[in-house]
Amino acid sequence: MNHVTSRLGALLAEELPDHEAAAVRAHLDSCPSCRAEHERLGRTWALLGSAELPAAAAQAPSVWPAVRARTVADRSHWGWRGASWAVAALAGGVILGMALPGSGPGIGVGSASGDLTADDSWLESTWLQWDRTDDLAAGWILAGSEQSEDGS
Repeated sequence: MNHVTSRLGALLAEELPDHEAAAVRAHLDSCPSCRAEHERLGRTWALLGSAELPAAAAQAPSVWPAVRARTVADRSHWGWRGASWAVAALAGGVILGMALPGSGPGIGVGSASGDLTADDSWLESTWLQWDRTDDLAAGWILAGSEQSEDGS
């Protein structure tokens, strides 16, 4: 048998749609265990309904309108203005990095650390180089090894 104990609170609070409330009441007529639970919850519900709130709690203003106003104000404060400052700072950093001598593109990788075998000696003189073209995608190229005549 399917019990309706999970819907008894909603029935007492009159939160169920009419057709569902009618189905729960019909079940209570035929199920002694659910009917007993409904009576226990009904007594508790009546006690809670008769309890009086302290005057201060009943008259206290809700804090939620103030919280919402503050969070919406904070959100709009950093909207487009914050994003535009971030883009400007990033662009300024890129321009500054390219304008300063000795920084940015063209910095060599240097020699590899550790012992190199004959097969990986090309690492010793490999570097990244900025090819100053209009095509940004082709800007970075990996320049190959500059081995000496004897292959070292």
